[in-house]
Amino acid sequence: MAELTTDVAEPYVRGLEQDFENAGDWGVQPTLMLICTPAGQDPNSLGLLGLVPVFRDEWIRTGQLTADALEGIDPAMLCSLVPPPTTLVAVAVAYEAKVLDTRSFGKDARLLYCGLADGTLVGAGRVRGDEANVTVYAPDHPHDTTPAAVRRLAIAVLGSGQRE
Repeated sequence: MAELTTDVAEPYVRGLEQDFENAGDWGVQPTLMLICTPAGQDPNSLGLLGLVPVFRDEWIRTGQLTADALEGIDPAMLCSLVPPPTTLVAVAVAYEAKVLDTRSFGKDARLLYCGLADGTLVGAGRVRGDEANVTVYAPDHPHDTTPAAVRRLAIAVLGSGQRE
C-alpha cells in the first residue's frame, strides 16, 4: 500500500484549516481526526481522502493538555475506529494556543498538525485575523510537545499494521 505523500497532504491540510476558518471555529476544543482512503486505493489519487473525527470523550479529558492526551492514546483503539472498507493514512490534530513570538505575542492561534507514516508533519497555523501558514516538517525537525506527540502517534498508528 502506498503511503500518503506531502504533495497530497499539504493541500489537504490547507483545505482542512480553511474549513475551520470558514466555519468560524475559534474557541474550538482540541479535535483529533483520522484521515482515510478507500481500501486498496492509492491515497495520493485526488479526491480519495476522507475524514473520521474521533469523539472528544474517546481521547481527551476536560482540562487535559493536548500533548498529554495524545501520549496516552492506544494506537489499536484508534485503528478500531476506522470504518471498513477504508485505510488509515494519516492522523491530524487541531487545537488552539497562545502565540509566543514577539510579533503576535499573546494572540490566539489555531494549529493543525497532520502526521504521516514516515514521521513527516504537515502543519497549518493561523493567528486570529491573519492568513494561514502551511509548512512541511521533516521527520527529524525538532518540535515542542504537541507537534512531537502528533508525530509519535502517527508513527505508532500508521506503523502498527492494524490500519486497514
